[in-house]
Amino acid sequence: MTDVTGAGAGAPDGNAGDDPVQGGSPASGWSEEMKAAAPAEAAAKNGLKMKKYLTDTDRAEEADALRIALAIIRKVGLELDTKLPVLPPDFAQFLIAPQAYLLIVPSTAANRADRRKVEAAMRMAQCDAIIVNIIPQISGPRRILFEIGIDGLTPVWHSEYLSRGVDGGLYFIPGHDPSGPMFKLTKQGLKSSADFGGIRFSGY
Repeated sequence: MTDVTGAGAGAPDGNAGDDPVQGGSPASGWSEEMKAAAPAEAAAKNGLKMKKYLTDTDRAEEADALRIALAIIRKVGLELDTKLPVLPPDFAQFLIAPQAYLLIVPSTAANRADRRKVEAAMRMAQCDAIIVNIIPQISGPRRILFEIGIDGLTPVWHSEYLSRGVDGGLYFIPGHDPSGPMFKLTKQGLKSSADFGGIRFSGY
């Protein structure tokens, strides 16, 4: 079993699986100017909380957050909406997989996703959401955590989740509360642990 973010630390014991995020650039084919301008432009449009000036470290974290978001999409084989946009241009930084009823939102310390904006997109697209959070630490490696938003009249959020890949499947497990639900991401969308069985993780 592997942490699909590539962070690796703290993974429970389990079966070995492929790590889909090693290597490769999330923006292959982009010019350096496009890579530099895209995050700031998109964040300014959609109201994300963003630092006025981005450092090289900030930009590297943004690229990594996008890489992880795209790795999730590749791992499950999701198809992104690229023809008829479901969301207006204000949400250009959000990735949407309509067939899975899912939004995937990269988020970093410099470019933090606003839940209210994500919820607005969820209502418009009638989708669940996964927010990819890269969180720097004072000492030691940064943390990669996910927020799972379940669509509804009032969206329900599950915070501080970890990703695990096992037997070709992609799962999200609570990082701190073992009593929280687990989720499996499929081509049909997010499934709660109440809807699947047969998977057990150490401590859960």
